[in-house]
Amino acid sequence: MSASAVRYSTAPSPASSVAGGEGALPRVVVVGGGIAGLAAAARLAGV
Repeated sequence: MSASAVRYSTAPSPASSVAGGEGALPRVVVVGGGIAGLAAAARLAGV
């Protein structure tokens, strides 16, 4: 179940590409928070 969430968030996630090596952090946030996680990931990436 977690793997599916990670795969789903990894596909359409420019934030992880921008974050580069720190992509793991936004991924965890996205898995935990869904839409809220995407916003947090964007903030972490500095978007």
